[in-house]
Amino acid sequence: MSSGVRFALDGLWPVDPPSLYDRRRVWEGDLSVLAEYHETDGTGRNTSYLLTHDTSVTWSVPGQPQVASLVIRRDPQAGLYQFGLERHSLAPLGQAWLIARGCPPDPILRLAEGLPRPADEETRAVEARLLASADGLHIRDSWTDGTETWVLAHDFGAAVLPARVFLEVPDLDAGTYRLTEGAFPTAVAARDWLRGDRVEALPPPPGPAFVDRRTRAASARSVQLPSAPTRGSQFPPSPPLREPRPGPRWSR
Repeated sequence: MSSGVRFALDGLWPVDPPSLYDRRRVWEGDLSVLAEYHETDGTGRNTSYLLTHDTSVTWSVPGQPQVASLVIRRDPQAGLYQFGLERHSLAPLGQAWLIARGCPPDPILRLAEGLPRPADEETRAVEARLLASADGLHIRDSWTDGTETWVLAHDFGAAVLPARVFLEVPDLDAGTYRLTEGAFPTAVAARDWLRGDRVEALPPPPGPAFVDRRTRAASARSVQLPSAPTRGSQFPPSPPLREPRPGPRWSR
C-alpha cells in the first residue's frame, strides 16, 4: 500500500464549484492508495481513479467512513480539472462507485499488496454482492473503528427483510477480515441488534428456498380468491461523478 497521493493539478482550474469543494475536502498526504487506475486519451486528457484510505479520519470524528474514492479528470490544454470524491465505509462500495463512473473493474478490484485479505468464501460472496447491487442500496448509517465496521442499508431489490446490515470484523493476527450480511424486517430491528449485546447471531438474508416457500404460499392463497376482471463539452460523455448538484454539468 503506497501513500503520498499526487493529484497533479498544478496550473489547472476547477471546472465547477463542486470540483473545488471536493478538492478541498481531502489532502494528498492523508491518503494511502488501496487500488488505482490511470488512463490518457490521444489529446492528452487523462483520468485517475483512486480507491484510498484517508488516515485523517482515524483522529477526527469517531466512526466516520475511512475509504475515500476519487475520480480526477484533467484537460491540460484547456487548463481545467474535474474532481469527484465520495466516502464509503466498505471497500466494495467504493469500488462499485468508481466502476460506475468509468473505471475498468480489474485494476480497481486488485488491492495493493500487504492489505488484509478475505478470510473465507462467505466474505468473498458478500463483497461480490455489494459490487453487483451497490446502486440498489440506500445507506442509512455506518460505523468504523479499529474493531469493526458496519453499514446499515435499505435494499430496494429485496422482496423481504429489506433492512440489511453488513458487518466487517478484522483479524489482525491472521491479516484477514470477515464480512457478513444480516437481514431484518425494519431499520429499527437492525439498530436494536447493532446496539444490543449481540448474543444472537446476525440473522442471514433469506436464500432461494425461503423465497420459493413464500411464492408457493402466495400462489396457494391466490387460488382461493376470485379473479379480478380484466381491462381492456470538451470531454467525451461519461458517467457523472455524483448525483446532480446545482451548477453547470461537465463530462469527460
